[in-house]
Amino acid sequence: MTTSPDGSVAASSDQSVDLDLGHIDAIGIRKLVDIESHEITRVAGMTSHHIRLYGGGEVILAFNEQGQIINCRGLEVETTILNGREVVFSKKPA
Repeated sequence: MTTSPDGSVAASSDQSVDLDLGHIDAIGIRKLVDIESHEITRVAGMTSHHIRLYGGGEVILAFNEQGQIINCRGLEVETTILNGREVVFSKKPA
């Protein structure tokens, strides 16, 4: 982990990184043009999104009927946390 002069923190790992972010207001994809496919599944009061990006990378998101996030994972993607309340996923640079 490194901290830049503006106070932002950067982390990189070949292993899983778990963060407890508390309350998240928004989750998004930086560039919609990078989306190869987006599947939405609704089962037993939960909505799941599985997003695949061109060139690799996946985002998996699930939330319940109350809007509570049950699962939020990015695989082989870059993840940016904005203002401690927004999660933005993007393709890793080539």
